[in-house]
Amino acid sequence: MKEGSLLSLVVVGAILFGCALLLYRNVLHRLGKNRSLILVLMRCGVLLIFAIFLVKPDFTCRSLPFKSTLSVIVDKSRSMSLTDCPGGKSRLETALLLWLGQLKRVVSERFEVQEFVLDAKVQTRRLDGKEKLTPDGEESNIIAGLEKVAKGAESIFLFSAGRATSAASKRFQLPKDFPPVFCVGLGTTNIRGLKDISLRLESVPQTVHLKTSFNIALKISSSGFGKILLPLTLYENGKMVLTQQVELHEGENIVNVAYAPQSTGLHRYKINLPEREEELLKENNETGFYLQVVESRIPVFYAEGVPRWEYKFTKQVISEDPNIEFVGCVRVGAEDFVLQGLKEKTRVKGALPADESEMKKFKILIVGDISRSLVSEEQLAMIERFVSEGGTLIVIGGENVLSAEYRGSPLEALLPVRLEGALQKVTAPFLPSLTSEGKHHPIFENYQEYFETSGQNTATVDTLYVAGAQKAGAVTLAVNPTILVGGKPAPLVVLQNYGAGKVILVSSDTLWRWYFRYRTLGLQSPYVRFYGQMLRWATEVEEETHAPLLLRLSAKFLKTKESLSVDVEPRGEVVPESVECWLKKEDGTPKYRVTLTSSGEGVFSGVVSVEESGRYGVVAEGVTRNGARVEVKTPIIVGDPYAEYRDLSLDDKFLKQIAAQTRGGYFKITEMDKLLRDVVAMSENIAASAERPFWQHPALFLLLVGLLGGEYILRKRRGFV
Repeated sequence: MKEGSLLSLVVVGAILFGCALLLYRNVLHRLGKNRSLILVLMRCGVLLIFAIFLVKPDFTCRSLPFKSTLSVIVDKSRSMSLTDCPGGKSRLETALLLWLGQLKRVVSERFEVQEFVLDAKVQTRRLDGKEKLTPDGEESNIIAGLEKVAKGAESIFLFSAGRATSAASKRFQLPKDFPPVFCVGLGTTNIRGLKDISLRLESVPQTVHLKTSFNIALKISSSGFGKILLPLTLYENGKMVLTQQVELHEGENIVNVAYAPQSTGLHRYKINLPEREEELLKENNETGFYLQVVESRIPVFYAEGVPRWEYKFTKQVISEDPNIEFVGCVRVGAEDFVLQGLKEKTRVKGALPADESEMKKFKILIVGDISRSLVSEEQLAMIERFVSEGGTLIVIGGENVLSAEYRGSPLEALLPVRLEGALQKVTAPFLPSLTSEGKHHPIFENYQEYFETSGQNTATVDTLYVAGAQKAGAVTLAVNPTILVGGKPAPLVVLQNYGAGKVILVSSDTLWRWYFRYRTLGLQSPYVRFYGQMLRWATEVEEETHAPLLLRLSAKFLKTKESLSVDVEPRGEVVPESVECWLKKEDGTPKYRVTLTSSGEGVFSGVVSVEESGRYGVVAEGVTRNGARVEVKTPIIVGDPYAEYRDLSLDDKFLKQIAAQTRGGYFKITEMDKLLRDVVAMSENIAASAERPFWQHPALFLLLVGLLGGEYILRKRRGFV
């Protein structure tokens, strides 16, 4: 408080005391000095408070507790075991030394400290060096951890290498009022030059068919060992199933492993290389993944109205696949049809299976360029029922099958495009373009290279049949970018769900040239991959035809905090209003409820995000009209036990992003003095914000009210009111 303000307040107080004596001179005379002293002092106090309100002296008082809360998080995930800190210490050891040795004492003098450890989740832990902390977490859920400890904290310390494995770390935006986060980065941004061998998955499918060989692409980084030969081992559910020798050179090596699973189900695979002496980290010699293996038998019927080249090469590709049972029927004359590829006798009527009992022998029906005159109304209705009950229809475009003759028929209802106007046949060659959906769809997985203009052997298409605009619920995967239909590029491959089944339209009959063009050059044909991936995707979801509920998931393997989309379709006697969906633990305990909303056509949809890794079951439940409870269940895997070793270097960019969003700071392990200075400055700012001018304190107003009330009561008791 300034001397001028204090002097003014003293002078005003003396004047007020004199005024109070004058005001109570009659009281003093009647009651005497001792009895009236209390009233005089109370009146002086009232006048003094009024004076304080008028003068507004500049001295302050503290209205908040001196110590605010600071949360400290130490990452204990597996990547923190890396020994790339000074003195050959691990990242976790270094974090504890920095906190316990340099920071904790100073920080605790100014803050109420809460200590936590972090991996897949946050746990409260007293960090005093007595209890040994082990870097054993399979994940590092940094964003979720920060969100949990932010409640009630004015600031946060984070000790981490920034290796966040949760899906939430890809794109995140912390709230504007989030406490400042001070990140201490541990480790080095470049671990090259140190002796180490690390395995990393480049690509692997999520679902394969029984006894079908699939490819595992590995990137193996080797540093400090020169040229070496090592045995690479593949394990299935803990049992060794394959070993092969791999030759590694300094730097990155691409290795492919092929394996054919011999049993169905959800399998966990592990791949490892033997540990070498003096390796920087031995845990990254191993990687792994989960894989769904499904029944291999895919019965396919191909009905063709004319002997096209597309039929010849499609038949050849499908017949070469050991997991597909192919039956084809092609019209070769006015009344002549040839049946091919029989493994057992199939009855046909025209080019199609004779009746529904024959149709049910197949999972996929491919329809070529069949004229409307060759198909009866009963057969079209049979195709519609086949799809609605779970089958897949693939239509290969042509002048007959996409003509106006089918307008208003069940086939048009099935198609993902409308049959409107005159059919247009485009014969100018074009290079297809994948849509955003197509780039991420299993049908075109690892396909982008074929559609790049920089390549010498691009997969151009010579014809395109343009029937009309795509329907509202259809999904276009590949287009002709130069031709527009309804303001959008003309679709080459477009699909839609229909009932419990799927419909795929391929609007060209010259894709066979992909096969011919690439095989003659000795290159892998995109035609083989296209049909192989399309047929497997079409049968990937194995659904019981007569199941009371159909359950579809966007994925079966997720990262933590990654969104899972769920579709539930009640069928038969199930009451739609009774449908519920849960994520349950392995022991059946409900963990998350999936809020379902109607998305039209009798389907209920919802989205859920899972924070904790592990095995779960997605369970859809409902009640039939007669009161019976029904349910279906699909297993999912959340989290990746090898995610911590995908990249071992310090991710300082991620930590700096957190610091920037929260107005905190990023510090290297050599900058602890700077961190302490910032902490001291922050505590002083908090202390300053906890002070307010004395004349604004609410206690002063309450004292004024108390003095006025007390004076009134005393005066009334003495008979002066």
